[in-house]
Amino acid sequence: MWTPGVLEPLDSYIEGESFDMSVYAEGRVNAYNVNGQQYALPKGLDAVAVALNTELFDRYGVELPQEWLDLDDMRDIATQCGTPSRPPEAASTPSSWSWTPSRPG
Repeated sequence: MWTPGVLEPLDSYIEGESFDMSVYAEGRVNAYNVNGQQYALPKGLDAVAVALNTELFDRYGVELPQEWLDLDDMRDIATQCGTPSRPPEAASTPSSWSWTPSRPG
């Protein structure tokens, strides 16, 4: 839970130092932005890899995607590769989620 007044926004420091926020991916910056104010900076960068079990796509009659527009697309497509009794699994944080295919094909 975020409590107003506990943390000081960093915007004046970022602007005062002419810090180049473009060195960070937009999503990483936005994760620490509340109501248009920056309260933290990303401490590093993450790498994301996607591996597909094409047999699952074939089994459930789902067209293999040629590109992902965003993680919401990935989630929507992935949920088609399961059944109500064996849905894809997901983990989430307050600012993002990730789909983890932790079940065998």
